[in-house]
Amino acid sequence: MGGIGKTTLAQLVYNDATVHDHFDLKAWVCVSDDFDVTRITKAIFQAVTSKACNDNDLNSLQEKLKELSGKNFLIVLDDVWDVKYHDWTILQSPFLTRTPASKIIVTTRISAVYSTMGASFAHCLEVLSEDDCLSVFAQHALGAKDFEGHPNLKEVAEKIVRKCNGLPLAAKTLGGLARTDIDLDAWEKILESEIWKLSDHRFDIIPALQLSYHHLPPHLKRCFAYCSILPKDYEFQEREIILLWRAEGFLQEARDKHSIEDLGHKYFRDLVSRSLLQISTKGLENVVEPQDALKAKLHDKLGLDQLELMWSDDLENRNREIETKVLDLLHPSKMLKELVLKFYYGVRLAVWIGDSSFNKLLSICLECCPNCTSLPSIGQLPLLKKLCIKGLDNVTSVGVEFLERMRQMHILHWRL
Repeated sequence: MGGIGKTTLAQLVYNDATVHDHFDLKAWVCVSDDFDVTRITKAIFQAVTSKACNDNDLNSLQEKLKELSGKNFLIVLDDVWDVKYHDWTILQSPFLTRTPASKIIVTTRISAVYSTMGASFAHCLEVLSEDDCLSVFAQHALGAKDFEGHPNLKEVAEKIVRKCNGLPLAAKTLGGLARTDIDLDAWEKILESEIWKLSDHRFDIIPALQLSYHHLPPHLKRCFAYCSILPKDYEFQEREIILLWRAEGFLQEARDKHSIEDLGHKYFRDLVSRSLLQISTKGLENVVEPQDALKAKLHDKLGLDQLELMWSDDLENRNREIETKVLDLLHPSKMLKELVLKFYYGVRLAVWIGDSSFNKLLSICLECCPNCTSLPSIGQLPLLKKLCIKGLDNVTSVGVEFLERMRQMHILHWRL
């Protein structure tokens, strides 16, 4: 079933610190409805080597992967719709000599897929209970785990959640829609919308998603709808889609070239902001108003013990001052256990990273933060067991306290 959380569950496994320590190499590939062996093999190779590859010869790619066969690897093939047994045998051939500890995880809606692949175990997800679904809705609508702070909204929220049929994606989407206007009348309009009468079998879409689109202003509707012509799982850059919008005449309100691009950036970031800053983790370079980061209310999310904050790896048109302020305001709960920070362009790390109040932190990973000149204070984090620092090329000094903590963690050799 779509929206039940297959990809989300796989992501939790893939990003778990214990899982990360267990495998030498990891790769995540979005397969979708085109099980192209060469494309998937190339994607796996690029992921495990962290290098761009222009080689489109399947035999050459597989020979390169065979050279890595002695290592433990984890591969996730996400959203597999159809696979022929012949294609599957070809894809897995470089890994036939894999170590017993290596694993391949597949997410799919179709039972025939895991039968064809000879899966050793199939975990079928069930829908959420009403209580769990209500909790997901509250998290995204109010940034809280329940309705203690808004008791007048609980009854209508329960009625909305019943329409989600236990699907977490529906609860998340409607929660994001409801948070734009935290008002009883506005929430009742969501509940009474005619869109709920549409058959999701007829339109092949969860009504909650259709409702979210219905509430977009007209200028954003056409920009969002235009993206449907792009191939599934196609990754595009902000400037690329803005140029396409411009060619279609969607940015005619602006008078000159400069203001056209500015308007395009605004439309793009308006769309992103409607899905971002709820559980505020990828595409943070699109947050242009630092105060928007407060809306995520990460400090109130006591159940949030794993947090990954990720900006784009494209360093063009980035504002380091804004990113520094955004990171400061994305202050999570003191219950945090694992923190990952990637492609951050700010000039310094937030004060809360390494603060002694985060005494439950087990793992910190800082990756590709090219402007940071100092490392966090980790001497007051008693439970810290894992520290990953990579791509912080401008760090100019390391304090004695940091080195002492490294010694206590028995880390004798390390590099930036």
